[in-house]
Amino acid sequence: METGSKKSYVYATIGFALFLAFFFGYYYSDKFYPRTFIGGVAVSGMTYAEAQAKIKTELEDIGANGFNLEFIKEAATHKVSVPASISGFTPDTVVEYFSINNIDETIKKAYDRGRGPSFVLRWGERISSLFFKKAFTVPYSIQKEAVFSLLERELNGFLKGPQTAEFSESGNKIIISEGKFGADIDYERVIKEMDKVLFNASAKSLRFDVNLIAPSITAEDLKLKLDFVNALIGSVDLKLWNDPYWWRARGPILATWLTINKDDEDKIEIRSEKLKNFVEINTNLLIDGRMVNSRFEMQNGKLAEIVPGQAGLGVNFDKLKADIEKELQRIYQNYNGKKIKPETLAVKFTIEKVLPKVTKETIEQYKITNLIGEAKTSFAGSSAARIHNIKVGVLKLNGILIAPGEEFSTVKAIGEVTEKEGYKKEFVIKLDKSVEEFGGGLCQIATTLFRLALNTGLPITERQNHSYVVGYYGPGLDATIYGPHPDLRFVNDTGNYVLLQGMVKNNDLIFELYGRKDGRKVSISEPRIRDRISPPDTKYILTDALPLAQKKCTERRREGLTAETDYRVEYADSSIHEQTFFSEYKPWQEVCLFGTRF
Repeated sequence: METGSKKSYVYATIGFALFLAFFFGYYYSDKFYPRTFIGGVAVSGMTYAEAQAKIKTELEDIGANGFNLEFIKEAATHKVSVPASISGFTPDTVVEYFSINNIDETIKKAYDRGRGPSFVLRWGERISSLFFKKAFTVPYSIQKEAVFSLLERELNGFLKGPQTAEFSESGNKIIISEGKFGADIDYERVIKEMDKVLFNASAKSLRFDVNLIAPSITAEDLKLKLDFVNALIGSVDLKLWNDPYWWRARGPILATWLTINKDDEDKIEIRSEKLKNFVEINTNLLIDGRMVNSRFEMQNGKLAEIVPGQAGLGVNFDKLKADIEKELQRIYQNYNGKKIKPETLAVKFTIEKVLPKVTKETIEQYKITNLIGEAKTSFAGSSAARIHNIKVGVLKLNGILIAPGEEFSTVKAIGEVTEKEGYKKEFVIKLDKSVEEFGGGLCQIATTLFRLALNTGLPITERQNHSYVVGYYGPGLDATIYGPHPDLRFVNDTGNYVLLQGMVKNNDLIFELYGRKDGRKVSISEPRIRDRISPPDTKYILTDALPLAQKKCTERRREGLTAETDYRVEYADSSIHEQTFFSEYKPWQEVCLFGTRF
């Protein structure tokens, strides 16, 4: 009897297991198995089509329309759109902010869980799914520094620093103008929220409250000196002089310059910006010319000064400020809450000669004697605006001295990229709209400087490849910039000053680095190419920036790929520095503008 019961129990158990297996296989035959996630989305029990509709649709929407960010400051809201990239009409005018890859491939991998090629693997994964969670994440990336740069530009003006309370003139007396709160944002939090959206495949607007920053000096702080300041305005004037010239700041004007020192309530201070503004306006005709450093080039193997350094003129504001504060402090210490004895404070200021930091004489002490590195790239076929911008950028870099141990920043050296600085605009694509932006061609400068630093054997501290292979450079040895980041940076580790020279000859951009050879040997491998991806078909965008039916297209389509380049420097003491540069490029789609303007 017991034997029969055991057999019945075994048969029942086997039968139940077979029924469960049949039901399990039948129910999930076209569905994702239990505890299966794609990113933060539970797809268990969904069909393949349902998962695609949920995840692929959302992520493709984010990729096409970008992130919509809203920043709230009190009652004001400022909206910022972060596109996946800014696409130019050549790949070197592209900046990538985020990317989403292999959506279909990831969904398929998740769906294949429990559908392995062998019976054991299939059932092993199916049983495992009952107890263990497995997540498949769509590959995506956020270019943090590029997003920071975009936010800094877009929020300029909306996010201002705090404004301290100050004394101001109203009628015949001085009143206190309230300070204003400043505002800032948590940039890292913005990136984290963008990451959550991509991970959870949830397209939505992101809202952020700005961080309010209190002014360092409030109206309550200034009340301590209000009686003194009102007593001052009718009794004390300031006379600034530089023989034979002089300028008077009446008492009410002088009073608006005053502030307090929160660390020492008995100390009277001058607002530096107001004093400086007053002096610069009134002494503009006396101060003619700014200090200019010398520029050099190698001629017949010798360093020649091509632009002599020029001394400039300037006011010693620190000394002037200290002299005025000394006189005011004297008056304040004698103030007893009553009237102030009338007087005119006569304070002399000096206009000093400001000598150039780099001249022929100073350069001789650095003993720059050798050409230690050079690089050349071609910009044949570039637009007129692009060539113009390259020439403007080279002028700003030519003749720069880089000190021993100094990190060179391309973005910092080029400075502001504006029309005022001589740059011209070129078309770029933002969210399927054509707009014009400054600085097309500056990546040619960054790429050439990157190769110059490599050829010289200098350590590269920051470099970002383009999102797409650029015809001018090829893969693996390019660099893109878009201030403040990405930047191209390298360090002068030669132990001596080096001189940067740049020039344009015909269709070539040439950079040279002069210094002293130290015996280092450089080797740069040919880029190793893999993971090739075919480019998509041509994309057409309607624009009223071009006449009707006129078409303007990019250069030819380019395939996506990955490139690896090895960089090795052997120093005279036999020590070795090695770097490998990994460059991932997306397929480059030809984009054409089609004119609609009548």
